Amino acid sequence: MPRWPLVVICAAICSALPGAGAAQQPTRSQFSIVSHTSGVVEADPGSTITLVFSLESLSRDSLELLPSLGIPDGWSVVVGSGALSLAPRATDTWVISVFIPARAESGRYPLRIGARVPSSDSVPDRIDTISVDVKRKHALSLTLVDHPQYVITGHRYELSFRVKNRGNGLASVHLKAQSALDSSPVIDRPAIQLHPDQAATINLRIDTPASGVHRSDDIVQVSATEENAGGDSAASAIASARVFVLQSSAEREPLATVPARLGLRAATRSTGLSPFELVGGGLLRADREESVEFVFHGRSGLNSPFGEERENRFEIRAPKYRARVGDNVFLPSTLTGIGQSGFGGGLDFTGDLLSGGAYAQRFRYMPGNQSERAAYVAIDRSLASFGYRLGLTAVDRSGGSLAGRVLSTSLRMRSPGNSVLDAEIARSGAESGQGFANSIRLTGGQSFRFDLGHVAGDSAFAGPSRNAQNDYGTFSLQPSKRVQLNATLSRSRFAAVFDSALSHTQFASAAVGVTYAERLTLEYAGIGRSLGSARWGLDETQRYAKARVDQPLAFGSLWIALEMGGRGDSASVGGTYHQLQVGTSARNRFGSFSMFTDLYDGGSLTRGLAGMSSIGGSASLKVTESTTLGVFGYGARNHTAGARAYSQIDARLTHTLPNDSKLSLRIRSATTMLTASSEKLAYLEYSLPIGVPTGRIRRPGRATGTVIDGESGHPLSGVLVRLGPQGGVTDRDGRVSFAGLPPGEYRASLASEASISNAAFEGNSVVRIDSTHHEAAVFQLAVSRASRIRGVVRQFSDARTALGSDADSLEYSGPAEGITIALYAASDTLYRTSDSEGKFAFNEIPAGRWTVVVESLLASSLVVEHPRVVLTTGPAEEAVVEYRIVPKKKKVKIIV
Repeated sequence: MPRWPLVVICAAICSALPGAGAAQQPTRSQFSIVSHTSGVVEADPGSTITLVFSLESLSRDSLELLPSLGIPDGWSVVVGSGALSLAPRATDTWVISVFIPARAESGRYPLRIGARVPSSDSVPDRIDTISVDVKRKHALSLTLVDHPQYVITGHRYELSFRVKNRGNGLASVHLKAQSALDSSPVIDRPAIQLHPDQAATINLRIDTPASGVHRSDDIVQVSATEENAGGDSAASAIASARVFVLQSSAEREPLATVPARLGLRAATRSTGLSPFELVGGGLLRADREESVEFVFHGRSGLNSPFGEERENRFEIRAPKYRARVGDNVFLPSTLTGIGQSGFGGGLDFTGDLLSGGAYAQRFRYMPGNQSERAAYVAIDRSLASFGYRLGLTAVDRSGGSLAGRVLSTSLRMRSPGNSVLDAEIARSGAESGQGFANSIRLTGGQSFRFDLGHVAGDSAFAGPSRNAQNDYGTFSLQPSKRVQLNATLSRSRFAAVFDSALSHTQFASAAVGVTYAERLTLEYAGIGRSLGSARWGLDETQRYAKARVDQPLAFGSLWIALEMGGRGDSASVGGTYHQLQVGTSARNRFGSFSMFTDLYDGGSLTRGLAGMSSIGGSASLKVTESTTLGVFGYGARNHTAGARAYSQIDARLTHTLPNDSKLSLRIRSATTMLTASSEKLAYLEYSLPIGVPTGRIRRPGRATGTVIDGESGHPLSGVLVRLGPQGGVTDRDGRVSFAGLPPGEYRASLASEASISNAAFEGNSVVRIDSTHHEAAVFQLAVSRASRIRGVVRQFSDARTALGSDADSLEYSGPAEGITIALYAASDTLYRTSDSEGKFAFNEIPAGRWTVVVESLLASSLVVEHPRVVLTTGPAEEAVVEYRIVPKKKKVKIIV
């Protein structure tokens, strides 16, 4: 048979098939898409990125384009998801904004962005791929999950903490614990790895000493730190617990203590340091509001090159009063006090309407035997948003040039506009005669802030403003969040009539400045000074401009400051000066480092005529986990002829011992400008935490109680009972006694650590202690068999999705670990976390009505079926709860 008929038949069949020819010859693209985004886009979790594309129509007809957006799960398109229209042969811009979820994991994500023509003969989508790098976010949270309220000395107790990775990457977490009673607390998992949004329960075991503790609080602190977090403060978390540690009520009451730190020094000569230092403070007792602060030093030199002051003081504070004794600075008001440190004592009291106080002191650093005594009283009234304070102050000062008696009246007024007006007038009487002084100050504002003041006194006034006047004004305007404008004006005058060589001094200044984004500061100022006597005088002026730039860097920061100005005086002496300052700092997980330099060529009115150059720096290095090294040094050289350079280096090495004691070695090497001789100083210090006793905890007051079995009525022995700040253990008749309770109302309760198998206490009896009654207060508590609630959390996934209202087909995926379960009652809340098998249990809980709730936040695609369950348990009963985590059902719309 000839072949040509077969060829004709095949050709006819192929031509009859729709689109057969088109399959062999692709249709030309009708548009093009070009991205304006080059490289990889970096973004923070929880932010929105914007992508820009150019669309060009290659068709002679108008085009309707449908976006084709391939983005990761959980991401959403804010702008740019709608249909696009292109005119024939036209070009348009396509802007797409994509929101990145706050919980997006760090890493690189591809975004496939394209469009297509919704026609049957269109070519495949025009796709462009954009890479987005989500930055790493470090964040940890640490919460207390479970802890006992009380524990008997010599017993072991456990605590549970929940650590959660709230960042967006895998976190390697290290945990440490400290206890006031156990130097080596045990953590079951000191190092763990957590995925984003994953939580884990950490158990901590504490062993309390059997003796020598008496009754006190054990403060337990746990810290979690993420490894390789680059010093990010959010990559660490701290949680603490307070556990009441007590003994039987029959034992002697312990002393209350205030935390303090004792330092012992061994030093070379000329250091001027005290051989010991005791510094501390805190509440006198946990049940009172009084607190104390104290500083004590041994005998030392008047001045220490290391900056230590020879001071000893003690202060007690309460809501209504404050008492001080020792070295203090007493300043009753602007015009009356001279603000010098002295040794003495004072008492202040505060009431709802009336307040006041008094003090007496002898000045330590003023020549002669100078001293002062003062008393003051004030009335406070508040009327809605307006208030005022009217005060009266009397001071008697002896010795020195300011000896005399001063009486002042002051007024403070607070207005609704956030403005405060302070005014004071004072009169004095001394050997020099009657004197007068006055002061006034007005402050306020919000976006525009101001501070105006005036202080003046005549030549006979026996106070610090004697024969002086000071007027000033500061203004600050913030027109936007990034811009702040500042202006200052000041003028001061002082006349020393007793000094014939220099009888008057006057100083005036004015400055304006602007700060932008806290990075750039510009300032222009003028200064004038006049000084002299009846025989001579000198007027000096100076103008300068100053600029400072602060620039944050990846490793730290950099700042540069430049000042230029000109100076002149009435003696025709003047010139220009320049000053350049540069500094930088860096920080990482090993420590920190900073450097600075200051170049000054001389001629400034405020800094002096002689030029000077200086350079310095500091560093802090973490040698080991418990050892740090700090170094600071600088050098300076005066530009005058024959001047010597000065240099100083300080180094401090500190090692922290397991009991929080510290051993420090500090060394200083310096050369002086005058002699160029080298001075070397050093001291060794050992400091340790101690508790300073402040008195007995117990106060008068007696109570007796009985603990019985709630079902049989029989007495129970060996049960731990708490009443107020005390605790006791019942005897064989179920009785417990307390003595020395402060007057007040208490609620007697049983500790959960009571040695009763599978039991819980019922009811709380209110006990009232009255110091005027000699008979003991009586209470009774009943203990019944405890109930138990246990459960399991299981996770399921979709096997088949049903349409309409039919249920989806689910399959079991496995237990859900790390899910937080809360148990609510009328007056208590307990928390548990599911284990690796998804199980949790609440043991030894009282019988009653409970609400069990799943507290964990799940992914947006998951949901808990019936997350809230209410149930009732009876004595010795057990209830079982099951939670199912299933995919959230999505709404599907079918368009026919």
